Amino acid sequence: MGKRIKNILLKLMNVVSILIIVVSVLALLSVVMAKPGQAPNFFGYSLFRVMTGSMEPTIPTNSLIVVKRVETEDIGVGDVITFYSRDPSLLGEPNTHRILRFEEDEGRRLIITKGDANNIEDRYPTRAEDLIGKVVFTSLFLGKLVKLISNPLVFIPLILIPLVVMLLRSVFDGISAAKKLVKEEEEAAVREALAALREKKAAQAQEAQGNAESQEDDGEKDAEPQEDDGKKDAEPQEDDGEKDAKPQEDDGEKDAEPQEDIGGGDAEPQESDEGKSLDLQENNDGKN
Repeated sequence: MGKRIKNILLKLMNVVSILIIVVSVLALLSVVMAKPGQAPNFFGYSLFRVMTGSMEPTIPTNSLIVVKRVETEDIGVGDVITFYSRDPSLLGEPNTHRILRFEEDEGRRLIITKGDANNIEDRYPTRAEDLIGKVVFTSLFLGKLVKLISNPLVFIPLILIPLVVMLLRSVFDGISAAKKLVKEEEEAAVREALAALREKKAAQAQEAQGNAESQEDDGEKDAEPQEDDGKKDAEPQEDDGEKDAKPQEDDGEKDAEPQEDIGGGDAEPQESDEGKSLDLQENNDGKN
């Protein structure tokens, strides 16, 4: 509950401060934009605070009035106007009275005015060049509020200090928001850098893998001719070995055949001689 009330008070103070700032800016602009010798106005409107009771009860003392810039042709009897008074006692200060009538003096239109609370009309008539404008709005509350704010004993502790606190708080919040934004931007930049680094590493890895595959393919291509050459080299050696083995085998067969023939030749005569000896023995035995 206390926190809610605090938030409401802070919001209310913010609204009041904004209003004060707006009014102050408008007042400053009206003063800056005012021509020399003329009352400040903003878009054709001027603000005044009534300091006397000459227009009571219509316009009480301390009332705030809004005056619209008009020409003399746009005003009539009974209108309340604000004008630069030619009364020496007022020293040309703005005055607000009601129009009683118009008079002509050597072709010049004069405005005769009188305060509602005064018994006599104004001694000095108002000329066209002295006219500021016609009163279109009055407020006693706003007039008293302006008077209250204008009091330094009220303005400083109730308006200026809270306004400064809120401004400092706004500055602090702005600095905090800026730091947060910078931190977020830095984090985003770091993330982008890391992402770029990862992409670079991934690209390098893919490139290395592609190079390795290319080298492997080249190695396989180089190995195939060597294997073919090895096969080709082995085949002639094998053929030569077969060729060398065949003549040796043929020579062995040739060498073996004569020996066999020779051995066979030697064996047959021996067998014949033995047969002859046996036959002789048998014959001899028969004779005996």
